[in-house]
Amino acid sequence: MVRRPYLVTILTMGVLALALLVVPPAKRPTPPPRTDDRVVSGAFHVHTSRSDGMRSVPDVAAAAARAGLDFVILADHGDGTRAPEAPRYLDHVLLLDAVEISTRHGHYVAVGLPAVPFPLGGDGRDVAADVRRFGGFGVIAHPTSPKSDLRWTEGRNVQVDGIEWINSDSEWRDESSYTLVRALLRFPFGPAETLASMLDRPTDAIAEWDARLADHPVVGIPGADAHGGIRWDDTSGTADPPPAPGTIEIPGYEATFRAFSLRLRVDQPLTGDASLDAQLVESALRRGRLFSVIDGLAAPGRVEFAATSGSGRAGMGELLRFDGPVEIIARLEGAPGVELVLIRDGVEWHREAGPTLRHRFDAEQSTSIRLEGRLAGAPGVPPVPWIVTNPIYIRVVDHPTGIADEPAGEEPLPSGDVPRRLSPSAGVAWALETDRSSRGDLDFGSDEGVRLHYVLGQDGDPSPFVAMRVALDTGVTSGHAIRFKAWADRACRLSVQLRASAHGTRWQRSVYIDDVPAWYSVAVADMRPVDPAADSVAPGPEGTEADTLLFVIDTVNARPGDSGMIEVTVAEVLGPAASAQVRTPSSK
Repeated sequence: MVRRPYLVTILTMGVLALALLVVPPAKRPTPPPRTDDRVVSGAFHVHTSRSDGMRSVPDVAAAAARAGLDFVILADHGDGTRAPEAPRYLDHVLLLDAVEISTRHGHYVAVGLPAVPFPLGGDGRDVAADVRRFGGFGVIAHPTSPKSDLRWTEGRNVQVDGIEWINSDSEWRDESSYTLVRALLRFPFGPAETLASMLDRPTDAIAEWDARLADHPVVGIPGADAHGGIRWDDTSGTADPPPAPGTIEIPGYEATFRAFSLRLRVDQPLTGDASLDAQLVESALRRGRLFSVIDGLAAPGRVEFAATSGSGRAGMGELLRFDGPVEIIARLEGAPGVELVLIRDGVEWHREAGPTLRHRFDAEQSTSIRLEGRLAGAPGVPPVPWIVTNPIYIRVVDHPTGIADEPAGEEPLPSGDVPRRLSPSAGVAWALETDRSSRGDLDFGSDEGVRLHYVLGQDGDPSPFVAMRVALDTGVTSGHAIRFKAWADRACRLSVQLRASAHGTRWQRSVYIDDVPAWYSVAVADMRPVDPAADSVAPGPEGTEADTLLFVIDTVNARPGDSGMIEVTVAEVLGPAASAQVRTPSSK
């Protein structure tokens, strides 16, 4: 029989253990922030019941108001063809309508994108190019998600505008069952603190951001990726107002908004005019005038971060021309004991105990410098940073930045190779291919050109297509290139494909065309397998020669029932010597 003193001791220890298990870490006390009405807080990448979120837009606005946010950038799933709703205020929260686009290489959030003339999709490089082409600001969502079909796998030669350096959906996916159960028990006692306690430093995502900064400015953004809860069934868009069956509204919007947020430094205080304020918010976002705060660790957080050289001064997201020694100045208002760490070109470079930092140096080459505020005892292995700023860009000399455009709009350089002309006047036969539900017609009115009229089917084959094809008298391999001149009666995307008839494998490269005739050059080595399952197969694999060239309209970038006309006025195959002069295409 257990004696009473021992029983009391055992029960006491059990209660203490349960308390340690259930009660989340307390939020650290912080002094009140210095008032600055040009710093506004918000959430980026939020889903509603318009796609796979739990609640309606008004419900999301109400949750943001309770969390003390000034704005929310909604990002329901779509293909860019839906016109975004006009900015508006609900519950004194500014709502901006963006869209999250699915690509073959991950998800891409587009802000400030008007309704586009064709569905955006396919390769990540093409979606990124189209978002920029139509005036949007594109952000890689959950770039290193543990879920493979959400992870961004497009190469760094594709120019993007921003990247989520942290994403709440990615953060819980790599946690153990024990951690998730403990968080579920803790959640009612401190929702935001519980979510913050599950965060780690997203090392791979931050490294991806820093690596891209070496090529051109990229804005680092905290992605709430808020859905309002967890869904384990296939329903979506049916949670207005009650959640659909098979869902649980944990963590909920408000808890997510309180866990971490972004702070924008706008050019002037918000006015209450939704249209004007949306311009202020979007402008600050595009320029990288923002920092991130893990509010569930300590809040509110404020940071000043600037650099001077000579008479020049620059803040987050801005360019500083080198004119003598550079001085970095930082001040962080928040939790005691914070450490300030300067990250230069992706490497930890200088650190000081907070809350202020001043550091002078001579810049020998162009560089980017950002600031992290770190708290002792922060959760995660490695610990999550409390505050992360966007970089200041220091340029020693003027030099071009950015990445090459996708292959369009100019005639390739001449070469010693004699191109193989594929025009009807050269005796080359063109033919039509369609699925059973689509229609097409070829017009050979021009000696050099072939005109395709198409109507994509709406019934029958689940993937309607119309294509014009030409047989190649000799095989084409990865050492060749396709050159052609084309135009269309409306803006669209044309899939340039090669097919090996022996086994039906196809490779493709999509190009944007419109009503202005232009030259296009596609290196065969840059084409990718059409079958996503064969994405690791190299274009024109060893021992395989493509023997058919196709120009295809399909539902990757068109809708069933769409119709139009495309004319290819000249088409040629360039040999290895000429194709070597075709610049490796990427996305503008």
